[in-house]
Amino acid sequence: MTLYRSKTMLQQLCRQYLQRLNAKASQYGLSLWLKDIIKQNENGQCKATEEEVEMLARAVDDDRISRKDIPKLLGKSYRQCVDDEDFDKIKKFRYVGIYSKISTMLHKLKKRHEQ
Repeated sequence: MTLYRSKTMLQQLCRQYLQRLNAKASQYGLSLWLKDIIKQNENGQCKATEEEVEMLARAVDDDRISRKDIPKLLGKSYRQCVDDEDFDKIKKFRYVGIYSKISTMLHKLKKRHEQ
């Protein structure tokens, strides 16, 4: 069940990021291609992976989240996140000190399913 929910969330994020890229795509003549991809995604034919969604998130500058914002996204206090070792389970960009937003959202889905 968790796998299905995370796939659904990835597809929703993929669709959201593709729509945000529409303005850039029209500059390069790719708007028709992008509309086809969005349509495939809505019909369930497009299967975006976590890496592909992270790439799209990076393209629209929505791929990173700071350590202080993770508890807000998970709906916990900072202390709870430390106690539950949430920071260790989320993908981190080591040299920048920032975490992956997609990884945080997938972690939230896993935690919700475990409860």
